[in-house]
Order: sequence, then structure tokens, then C-alpha cells
Amino acid sequence: MNRSGYKIVSEGAHKVGLQDAKGREVLPCVYDKILDYDDDGYIRVLIGDVYGTIDLKGNWVIPYSAGITHLGVFHSGTARARIGDIWGLVDERGNEITPFIYKSIEACHNNSYDATTLKGVCGTLTTDGHFTEIKNRKTTKGKTRHKPNSYEPKSIATKEYSCFDYQWFDSALSQWIGNGCSSSEIFFRDTDAPIDVDKAYKKGMVLRAGNMLQVTKKLKRPVHKLRFFIVSRRMYIKDADLNSDDLKKAFEELDYKEYFMHYNTFLVVVDVQKIKGKTQVVLKEIPDSVLALAEKYHINLDNIVAKVNSKCALCKQAKNNLEKNIDAMVHGNSLSDYWNEAMYQPVGYSKDLKKVDLAYQKNCEELSDEANKLFDSCHTLLSKNYNLPWKEKYFIHVQPNVIKVVVGDIAKLSVDAVVNAANTSLLGGTGVDGAIHKAAGEELLRACQLHQGCPTGHSKVTKGYRLPCQWIIHTVGPIWRGGSCHEDHLLAACYKSAMRIATRKKLDSIAFPCISAGVYEFPKERAANIALRTILNCLKKNHYKGDVIICCYSEEDAQIYVDCLNNMHDYPRIQLA
Repeated sequence: MNRSGYKIVSEGAHKVGLQDAKGREVLPCVYDKILDYDDDGYIRVLIGDVYGTIDLKGNWVIPYSAGITHLGVFHSGTARARIGDIWGLVDERGNEITPFIYKSIEACHNNSYDATTLKGVCGTLTTDGHFTEIKNRKTTKGKTRHKPNSYEPKSIATKEYSCFDYQWFDSALSQWIGNGCSSSEIFFRDTDAPIDVDKAYKKGMVLRAGNMLQVTKKLKRPVHKLRFFIVSRRMYIKDADLNSDDLKKAFEELDYKEYFMHYNTFLVVVDVQKIKGKTQVVLKEIPDSVLALAEKYHINLDNIVAKVNSKCALCKQAKNNLEKNIDAMVHGNSLSDYWNEAMYQPVGYSKDLKKVDLAYQKNCEELSDEANKLFDSCHTLLSKNYNLPWKEKYFIHVQPNVIKVVVGDIAKLSVDAVVNAANTSLLGGTGVDGAIHKAAGEELLRACQLHQGCPTGHSKVTKGYRLPCQWIIHTVGPIWRGGSCHEDHLLAACYKSAMRIATRKKLDSIAFPCISAGVYEFPKERAANIALRTILNCLKKNHYKGDVIICCYSEEDAQIYVDCLNNMHDYPRIQLA
């Protein structure tokens, strides 16, 4: 690394780091690979298949929490990047120049990239993120999956939808918990409180400090009951660069010696270790925003346990530290009455040994109002930029597909699948059911006879036969009986089961009629709300990634769906055709 003067050092597999010309550590030996710079002034480092970058002074630029699984060379401050299987452009700090909505982005040439969207549209992408379609380039190979058809329904409205990327969040959280300490520091806390350690601390459990807890960097004492090995980027010190007499007074009020953990510090249990009959719980701090996003998007953080590897470098480091200190000479002050009293409260528990809930707390009971304000501002100040990778916008992306509301004949649509509002026999009927059976021909009837019926709320699939579509998904909607016979649940189940089939078959487009809103007399506005909520929830959870068409019989019916969409304030407004 001639330009930086750094050299790569290794302590074995998955233990690669950086040293400067004087042999001082720039990066610890915890990385899988460190890549030479590509003349753009950045050094790429890898843990697993996820990239981070530092500049030539050794400062972090792009963190692992961005979840980038490929990072190209920067041109005019822009580089192509991949997260999982999708591509986008990022700036030198890892912020999005474009959403991650591309199937591929080729290497930069003449200040532009050749790119292909997830829908197969080819074009050029400039370094500032502007995409221009190239219409004369072939975008697909082979034949389309549905039969060509010149029929075009009347388009009433179109809606793009955005969704939370759960996979990206999962990857970012895994990297945050990580393999080592990286730029974090290590702190300790002991307790001899009478708690059942095996029940109180399990791998993957998330804790909140709950009170201002004193911690230390130099704990050397026999472990009587339980030791905490705490990895954090954000512990606070009495002589921090906060030259405020009021803040110092607040510290003195609590008589803290050196470091403390803020009462809204959140941690995950990475490992529980037992050595020579003593127990150590390895904790790693996670940002407040992780909890906020998990609550908003109903993410079960119990799954963190699957992301924690007890054989990781961090767990080995914790184990080595405990083995070393368990028999070490006792630190002079560590057995004093003051120390035992200060350290008594376990992490994640109150002073009366009740588990602290995860709700973000506005004030700490042991602090005065003035001290609460000071410590809260201290918490905010010292965590500046700490939560940047966990802002909601980084996990929201606009899908390249749409929801359309149209008026027309569903049996004539050129889509991958149409949904038939069938009866329980699947042998044809009136309305949409009759029209689809008539257009598809006798082969459809014979195929439906093999299914031997279908219960209400369920769906079954056949080929499209003489229809322009490849597949017909038959679903049985509920008859309206006043709302007391689970009609809402059954109607939602129709849309869910149909979209499960579309997801399983990896379809790019599906068209729904207004299920149950005809001869089954389900109230139209109520049916529209249930349909759209169910469809949008499937789309937001990334279960289905294609286009959705709502095909209505009349413009009056279509307007009901448009109004329902616009009244859903938790979704963006649609665009009228």
C-alpha cells in the first residue's frame, strides 16, 4: 500500500489487520481480507462478504452496517455497489445516489455505467444517478411467459410502492454485532446479586441498562457470581470534552469514578461463558434505532440469536480475558464496600432485581430533573452520527413494480396470472367466473374437475389454456352474511393465498378482480379496503415482487379503489392515469 504507507499483517485465517510504517496498529487483526486501494483513495476491508472502507489516514468512511456486498471504484465521488443481489450507486460515505433497484450495473466507462433494472430495462446510468433507457437493446431472452395480446384495458391509476428491506436490515444487524470489537472499547461490570444467571441471560437476548450503571476498563478481581464483558462505542467518562460545570456537578451528584452506561443503552447478549465455575456474559451495544425500527416493522429481535457465533473473535477475546483475570492479582479498590455497592445492580435489571423493559425511558429515577436533562443531552451529543447507518430511510426502497387500477375484461389481460373469483366447485358460474371459463375453453373445466373443489378463502392454480395469461389462480371468496361469519378474514385469505402462489411461481404480474363484491354482495368499499391492505402488506414484506393489477368492471368500482388507496395514510399517494 505505497500511497498510505500501511502494510497488511496477518495472525492467521480471518485475522488480517493493518499497521503503519512504525508498526503501530491501524486496524486490529479481525478482518477476513484487506484489499489494496484502487487509486481512488480508499482501502476496502472485508468481514465475510460485506465491505467497509477506510481512507488513507485510517479513518472509517463506510461502515459494515451499510451491508454492501460489492463495492466498485469511486468515479466523481460515485461507486457501484451491491447489497445481496440488487445494485445501486453510493457516494464516498456509503449514502445512496440511487435506490438499490438494478439487476446489474457494469463497471464505469466514460463517466457512466451500463445498467439493467430488475424489470429487465437496459440503459445508461450517469455518476449522478440519472438513468436513460436504451430502447433498441434487447432486454429479455427467449419468449415471454404469457401469450402476446393487443388488448389494453382502460388505466385509471398507477401506484409505485416502497417497502422496508428486511433482508438488508438483517444483514446490517449481523454486521453490527459482528465478529470483533472494531472501533469499540471494552468495559467490565461485576455483580454478586442473587439472580438465576441461566434464566436471566441467554444468547440473543436484548437488554436495556435501565439506570445509570458504573462500569470500568480495569476490573481485576475474583468473580464471585457474574461478570459482564461489555463492548460499546459509547461509554461516558467524567473528564470527557464536555466543559460544563453543570454536567460535572451531575457526575459528582452520582459520585461516579470513571465511566458509566447511560440508562437508555441497549445491548445484546452475544455469549454466556463458564470458566472454572465462574460465569461471564458477553454484551455488545446496539443502537437505539434498531429497537425503534424493530418495533415499527414488527421485527422479532429474538432472531438475533441466529446471528451470534460463539466461536467468533469477540467471544474468544472475552474468554481469554476471563481466563487471564480470574487468577490475577486483585485490584486495590475492587473489593471495597463502595465498589461492591456500586456494582451490585446487574445489567438489564433494576436495583430491586426486576427485569427492565425495553421501552425507551425519558428520565432516570435516580437523577434530578436537571441531571436528567444534562445526561440526556450528553447521550445525544456523544452519539452524534452513531445512529446514521440505522436511519429508517436507509432500509426503505421503492420497488420497481407497481399497482394499477384498470377497467376492462380480466380474461383478455396479458399478464402472468389472472385470479378467478370462483365458487367452491371450481366448475364455473356467473360473472368473472363464467367469463374466464368461457374464454379458456373446455380444457380449463377438465383441469378444475381434477382439483375436486376448493374451500372458501383458499386458492388453486391451473394453466391459462386459451387465455393470454400463463396461469389462472382460482380463489373462493366469502358470501356476505352481515359480517358475523368471519367474512373479512376469509376475503383477506383469498388475496393472501393467491399471492402465495404468485410468489412461489415467481410471477412478474398478477391481475385480481373485485372478489366477492358482485353476486356475493360483499360491501364494495369494505372489500376494496381489505383487498388493498392485504396486497400492500404482502408487497411491503417482500413476499411478492411483481406488478399487481386490480381489474374492475366499471369506472365507478375503480374509483372506490382509488379513494381507498388515497385514504391509506401509511402509504404514498397514487398517481392518476
